[in-house]
Amino acid sequence: MPGFTHMQAAMVTSFGLWFASFAESLCDDLHILSCAASLADVSPLGTAAGYGTSLPVDRELTASLLGFKRLIVTSPYAQMSRGRTEREVTGAIASAANTLGRFSSDVILFMSPGYGFVSLPDDLTTGSSIMPQKKNPDLLELVRARCNRLQAVPGEVTLMTVGLPPGYNRDYQELKAILFDAFDAVMEIIPVIRIALDGLVIRNDILSDGRYNDIFSVEEANDMVRAGIPFREAYREVAKKSGSGSFPVPSPSDYTHTGSIGNTGTGIIRLRLSELMEPFRPGTSPRELCDAIM
Repeated sequence: MPGFTHMQAAMVTSFGLWFASFAESLCDDLHILSCAASLADVSPLGTAAGYGTSLPVDRELTASLLGFKRLIVTSPYAQMSRGRTEREVTGAIASAANTLGRFSSDVILFMSPGYGFVSLPDDLTTGSSIMPQKKNPDLLELVRARCNRLQAVPGEVTLMTVGLPPGYNRDYQELKAILFDAFDAVMEIIPVIRIALDGLVIRNDILSDGRYNDIFSVEEANDMVRAGIPFREAYREVAKKSGSGSFPVPSPSDYTHTGSIGNTGTGIIRLRLSELMEPFRPGTSPRELCDAIM
């Protein structure tokens, strides 16, 4: 497939590399989620209203019995941390939403008539109210909109908590609805994306279209550089042939470095993804989760 810069066909790439890029982005999202989980794995119990208590409570024992990694040490910070934890957790969710939203947006673009790179089956598209020929990607448009909403949630948490006076304020109660709704929203998106991926059909003759021939001009310039011609001269010479349709098509095997169409690095990403997912497997305790992260 052609890769794009400035919305113009630029260089050759592949769907394998495109998919791998989103897998790598999800790896970073999992790491951010792990950090948010570690930040949230603290016990405020025993801090009372934020100033401690004269009762001889054993805060360390309570935290240990409940499986918390550590204490919120100072009583006032138990109140100060309100909003911060929610902001970090929703920020992690927003990061994952950014990845899924960008993927959805790419698929929508690649389905459009100017591209025609991919398609979805009828049961995953929506017809028009008056135009019989339409097959609209409403499913992914709604995912994109939901993901964009989720990216605004950390700002909502910030606005709700900024400038509050010391100690507990009832404003914090409203954070719960924001936090729980964000979890519900992202969990609803994930199975929809999986369904869309299962139904995604990739066109396999995209580069047979002559208008994409110019994306191979870079390879011709590189060949001239390997022959000892300075890149500046090679660039000018090849530019004169732009639009001629005469550039030879390279083989993926010509790309050998990790992260290219000939060596996508999928195995590396798969291993990293597996390692990052392990702490989130069912049955993992909060303590085991934090140990794995740290």
